Amino acid sequence: LKAIAIRGWLNVHVPDIEKCMRLAMELHERDGITDPENEIYVYGTPVLVEMTQESGLLPTKNFSEGTFKYYNNFDGNSLKSIRKNKKACFSCAIACGNYVVEQNSRVEGPEFETIALLGSSIYNKNREKLIQLNALCDDLGLDSISTGGTIAYMMEVTERGIHNFGIHFGEVDKVIELIHKIAFREGIGKDVALGSKAMAEIYGGKEYAMHIKGQELPGYDPRGSWGMGIAYVTANRGACHMTAYPIAEEAWGSIDPFTFEGKGKLVADMQNAQFAKFSLGVCDFWPITSETLGKLFEVTYGGSWPSEKIDEIGERIFNLQRIFNVMLGFTRADDYLPERFYKELLKEGPPKNIPMTSEAFMKAMDEYYQYRGWDNNGRPTLKRLKKLNIEDKFINQYKKVIEM
Repeated sequence: LKAIAIRGWLNVHVPDIEKCMRLAMELHERDGITDPENEIYVYGTPVLVEMTQESGLLPTKNFSEGTFKYYNNFDGNSLKSIRKNKKACFSCAIACGNYVVEQNSRVEGPEFETIALLGSSIYNKNREKLIQLNALCDDLGLDSISTGGTIAYMMEVTERGIHNFGIHFGEVDKVIELIHKIAFREGIGKDVALGSKAMAEIYGGKEYAMHIKGQELPGYDPRGSWGMGIAYVTANRGACHMTAYPIAEEAWGSIDPFTFEGKGKLVADMQNAQFAKFSLGVCDFWPITSETLGKLFEVTYGGSWPSEKIDEIGERIFNLQRIFNVMLGFTRADDYLPERFYKELLKEGPPKNIPMTSEAFMKAMDEYYQYRGWDNNGRPTLKRLKKLNIEDKFINQYKKVIEM
């Protein structure tokens, strides 16, 4: 890829840079972005390892368990002890990135999701091996979440006697070899490169492929944060923790994590705010409100941007993505968690022996769709799209599909 060319029809607005900088400094000071008590600043995302462990939702052995005996090999303090420097994205004060070195292995990371999927989920308890796996995925252009999730599927299917891939939980040296095969599509790597969904269709064990819409799950077991289950299945790109993060309000906040009551509204509101936030390129780790985001829009684009207008921007973006998926053939049936989460109970931590039934989940999805103004099949209604001022050319294309 050499370049991306973009042609639009709106005016290009250049903001008042000095005004932007003054507001940014005020907000940094107000929100304590670099405060020593900001744990993301201090440790980076590995701080989430201990938090998920204590909440009983750290993916272990392909999400068959929610706690990992060796979690402190990879927690914030452990990785901070081998950190050589910090790393920030351009113009970001949070600096959540870490450069770590251990013996002959070094990487920028590892981030929490890598720790969960190439650590606890494949039962890797070796810190240096984790760093090595992380660096290898980076160098070969592989996503560590999908790589770890697919390999964990292979390990479980092997141990259950469904298909022998010759790799068991904890056999990290074989994982290193397998990652090379995936990248170069050699031998079994050609199939593994397709992901766990395709692998399960070829070799069996579909119930052990932890994916949604073909994308492997990130590092939070939804049995310990039921709202995360709704967020996962409604994320338009498949299992994703970036469209909403209700776990912060549930497992780590004041809302009961083991009920679906009110969770449809909670997730939808979070998604709307999140998509508006990302449209301005604001860091995910800045807990910014729609009101504050509106102030940033005002100094960037001019005019008045109340919080209601900000949330509507996010809702419009989310609905545009949703109708794109509907036009590609995705249905309500794709808004569903892997069966493991409904049929198997966790045995440790706060979620211990608390069932999350498929019946309760489906009812929660009905409430989510209703709150969004979608029909019972999870399709945005034309009335809702018009209310969001989505352009007629998109609505007309969508209308043709849903009326077929």
